[in-house]
Amino acid sequence: MMIRKDFERIAQVFRVNRPIETVMDVSYRPRYNVWRHMLDDMCVELKAMNPRFDEARFRAACEKGQ
Repeated sequence: MMIRKDFERIAQVFRVNRPIETVMDVSYRPRYNVWRHMLDDMCVELKAMNPRFDEARFRAACEKGQ
């Protein structure tokens, strides 16, 4: 069974790999969409593994610091 530390590490991976938008970066939107779809899929899997999984809290941790 996964513990809080495991969820925090997964969120950290998403956080450091979130695309950062720059002024002239035309590839930002497609990269962000891929990141967002992966995050959506990860939330589905984590919820299946742990019914008490707090999706809103996890998503906030994935985007923190951006």
